[in-house]
This record gives sequence, C-alpha cells and structure tokens, in this order.
Amino acid sequence: MSKSKNRYIDTPQCTLDIEGAIDIYLESLKSRNLRPSTVVMYERDIREFAASKEITDPEQITYDMIRSHIADLMEKVGASTVEKKRIVLCTWLRFLNLEGIAELPDISARIRKIKVDITPRVVCRMKSWRR
Repeated sequence: MSKSKNRYIDTPQCTLDIEGAIDIYLESLKSRNLRPSTVVMYERDIREFAASKEITDPEQITYDMIRSHIADLMEKVGASTVEKKRIVLCTWLRFLNLEGIAELPDISARIRKIKVDITPRVVCRMKSWRR
C-alpha cells in the first residue's frame, strides 16, 4: 500500500469523508498561524457549501455544484461576500488537489471572479443638535 502524499496525515493512502477533508484543511490553516477568526470564517464557508449540496465525499464536488452555490449566494448576499466565499472554496479545492486528499479536476480555475462594484460612497454627517 502506498503512502499518502499528504503531509498532514502520515497513514496509508485512504479516502476521507468531507468532515475529514475539512478538518485537515483547517489544521493546515492553523499551522500557518492564521488568525483564529480567519480559520472560523473558512470553516463556516466550507461547511455551508458542503451542507447546501449534501456532499459526503470531497470527490463528489463538481463545477456545477459550485456554480449553483455561488448563484444561490448571489440572491442572498452582496457581491463582495460572494467573492470572499468563492475564494475560500477555490483555496480549499486547490489544497485538496495538491495534498492528494481528493483528485478533482481544476475546478477552481474555471470559476470566475465575481465583479464587485466599488463606487465611492458618500457619507453624510449631521451636526448633533445640543441645547
């Protein structure tokens, strides 16, 4: 039996369920000394995706699933939030591929960046009326 090329688990090559794949990714984020709030945000976004598409195995993930998830998000939240979630998912998918956790086609390269409108906002300040 061949060894896994995954540097986060030193066990014979085996498949992981979605929970294991997420947990290994989160451990890798923690080992990079990311802020705890960043790790929590990544976890929330990835688990939200997995739950919404009822994914039990990372190798089930398809381009259409991600496109559908992004379309659903576009109806609920702003473009900048959707773009942040897209980046989280693409980073996670790249990690799964690079670490040999799941053999996925390069889905992340096919998912286009979400255009975010960055028009300047005008802030009005009212003088407080004091007597």
